[in-house]
Amino acid sequence: MTIIDKNEDVPTQGGNIEVYNGIVGSDKTTVCEEYTMCQFEGQSAQEFIALQLILDWNREGEAGKKSPVLNKDTTKVGISNKAHKKTKNLIQVLYVKMTVNALD
Repeated sequence: MTIIDKNEDVPTQGGNIEVYNGIVGSDKTTVCEEYTMCQFEGQSAQEFIALQLILDWNREGEAGKKSPVLNKDTTKVGISNKAHKKTKNLIQVLYVKMTVNALD
């Protein structure tokens, strides 16, 4: 069952990471960070990124004061805007860091 089929009020974090890892295959090691925003009612991509930066920066603990948007190791970005039955304007962003060959 896909995560979108669960019809959760707020989709489970990490679902796009699982799908991405399935696409790239098991011979690669990927480090990803997923960001999900529900109910986004802004008018522009700039507003979305600004809001994400503010929310990331204000997180507690080790996750605070940084964001994958500003991480120099982020090499790819994927965006999902798929319809969802229980929330509107669901936007999920996958920040992929450099992919390296796995060593045994």
